[in-house]
Amino acid sequence: MLAAIVTGSDRYWRIARGYDRVGNAATGGLDTETVSSRASRARKEGRRWGCILCRILDRIDPDHCSKSEGV
Repeated sequence: MLAAIVTGSDRYWRIARGYDRVGNAATGGLDTETVSSRASRARKEGRRWGCILCRILDRIDPDHCSKSEGV
């Protein structure tokens, strides 16, 4: 991943998304979705952790969780 960043390769985003999906799977989610898309679903279901995580992520990147649905 560091080599992709240093060389300016667009592979950095694919690698980062891969780590995100691995982290999601390691915490009980699907390996095919990111933590953000899982949090978005949880927020829609009224689950507290999803609401909190999306609130934090949306401050960093407005509508982050909504944009991540289906990613």
